[in-house]
Amino acid sequence: MSAETRRKSPIWEYFEVTEDARFARCKACKMKISRGGQTTKTFNTTNLQHHLRTRHQDRSAAYERAIEEEKVKAKDRKQTKASACFLQQSLLDVRKWDINNSRAQRVHQLIAEMIALDSQPLSIVNDVGFTRLLRELEPRYSLPSRRYITETVLPKVYEEVRSGVRKQVDGVSFFSFTTDGWTSDDGIANFLSLTAHWLTDDFERKSAILHVLPLEEAHTGEYLCHTFLQMLDGWNIKKNQVHLVLRDNAANMVKGMREACVPSYGCFAHTLQLVIGDGLLFQKGVKDLLAVCHRIVSHFKHSSLAHSRLQKIQASLGLPQHRLPQDVSTRWNSSLYMLQAIIEQKMAIAAYSSEYRIPQLTATQLEIAAKVIEVLEPFEEITKAVSSNASTISLVIPFVRMLHRTLKEQHNDKGIQSMKDEILKSLQKRFSDITDNYSLVLATLLDPRFKDKFFSDTSERSFARGLLQEKCHELLLETKSDPDSCAEDTCPPSPKRPQSLLWRSFSDILKETGSCSASSKTPSNIDHYLSEPVIDFHQASCDSWWMENNRRFPLLSELAQRYLSAPATSVPSERVFSDAGNICNDKRNRLAPERTETLLFIKKNFDICKK
Repeated sequence: MSAETRRKSPIWEYFEVTEDARFARCKACKMKISRGGQTTKTFNTTNLQHHLRTRHQDRSAAYERAIEEEKVKAKDRKQTKASACFLQQSLLDVRKWDINNSRAQRVHQLIAEMIALDSQPLSIVNDVGFTRLLRELEPRYSLPSRRYITETVLPKVYEEVRSGVRKQVDGVSFFSFTTDGWTSDDGIANFLSLTAHWLTDDFERKSAILHVLPLEEAHTGEYLCHTFLQMLDGWNIKKNQVHLVLRDNAANMVKGMREACVPSYGCFAHTLQLVIGDGLLFQKGVKDLLAVCHRIVSHFKHSSLAHSRLQKIQASLGLPQHRLPQDVSTRWNSSLYMLQAIIEQKMAIAAYSSEYRIPQLTATQLEIAAKVIEVLEPFEEITKAVSSNASTISLVIPFVRMLHRTLKEQHNDKGIQSMKDEILKSLQKRFSDITDNYSLVLATLLDPRFKDKFFSDTSERSFARGLLQEKCHELLLETKSDPDSCAEDTCPPSPKRPQSLLWRSFSDILKETGSCSASSKTPSNIDHYLSEPVIDFHQASCDSWWMENNRRFPLLSELAQRYLSAPATSVPSERVFSDAGNICNDKRNRLAPERTETLLFIKKNFDICKK
């Protein structure tokens, strides 16, 4: 045992080491006592303590007290050391992270992503509640300034998302596009969107927002042409990669796409809007009906007391407590929803009108409203179908023919005959060229739900098959593929009969329309494909069918990948501006147009870059 150890142990107040280190001598009685070992490492004080207890009890008691005091002091020293360590660690914990600290940078990025994904104002970093929340969650983190988020973090997130989109679009041979224009509510900011659509080799439907570009000049056809080509150049997309552009029917947009020398087609939903508008505004009785309904709805819309009273009446009559929707001139289906609500709530409205003076519908007008609803409901079904994310331009020809047939089979048209005739006339006029449009014809033919069943006569079907044969021949020259290579497979089941009048028309057309005889020049895989029954429209998608059958029809599947990539409407681009309206609001009235594009790009493409 070292001298330092002896100094610290209370036992050495009563003993001293002899010349022979193996022994110690009692200071009281001078007895020599073994230290219990032969080397320093094996020495102990057991014998010394025993000697005190048996020979010197008073000294043993003093020794025990000293031992207890030493334990207390050791415990105090340990607690003092622990407190010092805790204080030091606490000081380290509350030390603020540097703005470039890796953990701080990660939080910066998450805040920027939250601002874009949730359409939050950039000023949120200055909001008291948000600041307090973050301080409570992580005291070491300091919120950066709005300028730092705007000029440093957001561009970094934008580039990360853009890089993810770039990986998705690189290597795609053909794109379809949707484009649409938008003006903010204050009329200051104008934008043109561009959304790309394509099918992968596995027939997975993909889309990405490429641009929401601010428009700085008059929206002439020439300027829109220049802007569109500029947006393509930003992604190194060549004009020969553009399969089809879905646009609205405005003259400047039509001219712009024509001058850009890219194939384009009007949005199917927008054209249907024009068709319905032509009919609803044509017959005075229908216009008067809509005007009265508009006044009824406005009464409840602008008076909370009136709405509250109507709800009580609805509850007492056991009717759904629905609000009455207001019609909007730019959305024909809003007129349909208004009429449906008026019919549903006619008893409640009549009961209310007995207490308060409001416009009322006559019995004749109620009958006309029911007939108008019957005419418009098939259009609503189709509008919903073509506005889905999975819709393709192959729906146009079949749906136009189904609408035409459905309208002709509706015989309960007394009081709305002029309106219905005008809708039929407008439908024929605005879609008169659909079977002359190669993109529509080939897309319909390559959709296994339709094939050649929806062409009106033998000459149209022969033209469609000849066009498909020509495209196969062109592709064959490019790929040197064997057009006759196909494996046998079980034919898909025939479609089931849907219930509504619109889908009964669909089923009847399939039953009535036969296939024209095959040409000897037609490649056998085209005959094979067209001879198989169409697949069930409601049970299977054209994308999944081609994914399963692309090896059976290799040439046709390559064409399907191109021609079925185009959506039926420009709705995907219109949805971009639904988010734009949330971004360009009163709390962001000074937001630069370029910053709006950045936020929209991140929001709409964020999921793409994470896949």
